[in-house]
Amino acid sequence: MVYRAVKPEPAEFLVIPTAALDDPENYAPTWHTGIESQMPWLQIHDDLPRTRSDESASFKKSWSSVGASDPNDWVALEYEQAEQLDENPESS
Repeated sequence: MVYRAVKPEPAEFLVIPTAALDDPENYAPTWHTGIESQMPWLQIHDDLPRTRSDESASFKKSWSSVGASDPNDWVALEYEQAEQLDENPESS
């Protein structure tokens, strides 16, 4: 699955999950972000850097490119986009 955010305005980037690649094992992570939503049962045993989403410069740049510079709006926009697609799947 590859997607581009389109609301509130089209993004300048694509999101490509590593698992969607032909050889995902060739693309090891270099850091962990979004640790504020890490499941308590998931233990990651490595020394890679960890950041909260709102501390990530790349997340801020990505979200800002679609008009959402305030991290408090990020989750609300994701849910809003999902609801709009549920209501009108042809618009995607």
